[in-house]
Amino acid sequence: MGDLVCRCLVQKILPDLGRDPADWVAKLFTYGAPHGGITFDAGFGLLERLRDRTGINGAEIFGPERTYEYLTPCRRTHERGSGKVFRDHLGDTVSWSG
Repeated sequence: MGDLVCRCLVQKILPDLGRDPADWVAKLFTYGAPHGGITFDAGFGLLERLRDRTGINGAEIFGPERTYEYLTPCRRTHERGSGKVFRDHLGDTVSWSG
């Protein structure tokens, strides 16, 4: 998860704060990180749907949609969403006005 935390900082948190990630991080190398979320080889997608819909113990954060939300700056999350509401990097629902 450290890879995703670092990527979130560079790709989402710093841009959301109006800071240039290049001023803070020179290089970032990740290896084997689940950048697209975690999927299971068995279950024909049933396990992923169950995880993402029920959110048992917060496991939905490993689904592709939540991974996208964690890694996408507020501006683009708003554009991708259906209206003027999105989830921020902490999972809170936030209204977007700009």
